[in-house]
Amino acid sequence: MTKSAFIKEVHDAEAMLYHVAKSILKNDADCCDAVQETLLKAYEKLDTLKKEKFFRTWITRILINECNGIIRKRKNIISVTTCYPVRRSWPTIRTCMPFTLPTTDAVLIPL
Repeated sequence: MTKSAFIKEVHDAEAMLYHVAKSILKNDADCCDAVQETLLKAYEKLDTLKKEKFFRTWITRILINECNGIIRKRKNIISVTTCYPVRRSWPTIRTCMPFTLPTTDAVLIPL
């Protein structure tokens, strides 16, 4: 497959690729990343495409694998708010330091 044929096929499959990614990932940013990585990988491995008539099937399979990889990475991410719930108000100095400091009178030694 030539470079111009690849560009034409990608242009024809662009909307379909985005819809497949959206159905799997449900997130616009992740969909764009998945499609972009798919196009890069497909172009790099264009020599592995056996028959041009199977281009859409081939590139869709690459996209599905890419989406599954993104989902796998997502599972390893733990939100900070899960570990440390968001406080509604900041703690006061009394809650952070429950002990009381001695007054200056108690520190002075009488002469």
